[in-house]
Amino acid sequence: MSMKYDKGMIERWNNDESFRIDYFRKQSAAIRGVSQAVKAGHLPHLKTEPITCADCYDRATCYDHRDYRHPLTVDAVCQSCNVKRGMAVW
Repeated sequence: MSMKYDKGMIERWNNDESFRIDYFRKQSAAIRGVSQAVKAGHLPHLKTEPITCADCYDRATCYDHRDYRHPLTVDAVCQSCNVKRGMAVW
């Protein structure tokens, strides 16, 4: 499952440092939210629980965000599928 990006987003990523900084801030906040949810028991701990990848059904190793505006809406995926999915939108 590959994400398609519009040319405007790619152009902004390549040419606008404030866009990249804002993206990384939202990404970091979403990652912290998932980490806290795992610690609180709201999401399974992928290192200790055998969860399958949402895309290929191998063992999931990470949580993937498709939209950083919804930090706890995630899919458990393997690293290979996470890379194939590409960047999240926001």
